Amino acid sequence: MLSVRRNPVAPGKLRTSNVQKIGLLALGTLVGITVLAAGDLVCALSGICAPSYTYGDSDVGAIDPVGTGVPYTYQTPHWRFARSDTGSIRVNERGFRTDRSIAEIKSAPMSLPIAVTGDSHTDLPYGHGYDHPFVLERELRQAGIRGAEVFGLGRGTYSPLQAYLFVKKVSADLNPRVIILNLYSGNDFFDLMRIDDRPYFEPKGDGTYAIHPPVWYRLSDPTLRGSWTEQSRLLYLVRSFGRETGIADAIHRFSYLVDLAHANGYGFLHALAYLFALNASKGENMVFPRAYPSQILNQYLFFQYFPRTKAESLRRLEYLLGMIRRQNPGVSLILSPIPSAALAGSLDSDSSFQGKLREMGISSDDVIEQESALLDSSRAIAKRQEWKFIDNVSALQKAEPRSALYLSEDLHLSPNGSLVVGSNEAQALLVIFGTGSP
Repeated sequence: MLSVRRNPVAPGKLRTSNVQKIGLLALGTLVGITVLAAGDLVCALSGICAPSYTYGDSDVGAIDPVGTGVPYTYQTPHWRFARSDTGSIRVNERGFRTDRSIAEIKSAPMSLPIAVTGDSHTDLPYGHGYDHPFVLERELRQAGIRGAEVFGLGRGTYSPLQAYLFVKKVSADLNPRVIILNLYSGNDFFDLMRIDDRPYFEPKGDGTYAIHPPVWYRLSDPTLRGSWTEQSRLLYLVRSFGRETGIADAIHRFSYLVDLAHANGYGFLHALAYLFALNASKGENMVFPRAYPSQILNQYLFFQYFPRTKAESLRRLEYLLGMIRRQNPGVSLILSPIPSAALAGSLDSDSSFQGKLREMGISSDDVIEQESALLDSSRAIAKRQEWKFIDNVSALQKAEPRSALYLSEDLHLSPNGSLVVGSNEAQALLVIFGTGSP
């Protein structure tokens, strides 16, 4: 039998060899990180290979689409809203809808410039024949007010405060005689309470508010543009990872909700319960699964889980309308709320929506009652702050077929619903101006 002679290694030497390998690996890693960081710092300071950020706007937060500097026409992307008419949309060099450039408006101003602003229910992806600001302009002119010119200033995701700040930013020098705020009652009361990439009201303790700048976490802080931290590729990768994975969004939202829960006498578990309920409200069988929460149920759940915020939201709305009134003496101010599909009665026969509510143990009547009460409060606030009020709820509830007034895929106004709102606003303005019959 052959015997194999081995050369055993002493245990002490084996341990020493492993330690040396680990030490070399650690040293190599440290050197690599140092070289990478040094190279990144050199690139950041020199501006070489700077990453590209999407910056917000210090005045209004998100500003999309941004004016290109020249008037242009574009086709509505088919993916933006399901079943949009994909019509041609004309915008001027400042990025809002009107037939004329800024130069033309200034050189030959119309006698009745009207600024219409709001969120995505005003910034609809329809050609000029269907979006309700254009319908308003067309019907006013057909009724004899030839000098009517409507500036479509709607922006998707905007809160009422943002919407007004945008009007100031892009149309103040055009001297609109009328400002119409299309408050979307399905989520705008909630939007007045949000803290994110948008300016928001911060209570000062004496019943007044300061406008707090946006808290940047989805968009980049425009005041940091050009700084060395914005040139760093490593920091860019860290930030991009947080944004793309949703980690930054989740941390920001949960921190805000925990603070809100404590202010309402609850703990972090209450904030967690709200997030679970919000996630459960998604319509999984829809083209846009978040249509129910984003358009209706988020606001309902938010005020149910954090009841004190409902009264605070109304106080902020009253302060906003009062502030706009003080800043615009002599301007006709009109609050023209657009209701959700639920309140307009467009979802009465929608078994999917009703089924989702039953699944969550929520009464449809409670959802509609909350939004209706908020609208009633906004009407009273408008009266106190000397604003005119347009009732679009009744107009939409009378229109037939009601099921065709909102897109079932994402619950935005359909072309039919937009026509109803534009025509209703035109008739209301004719009465206000004394040229129509009540």
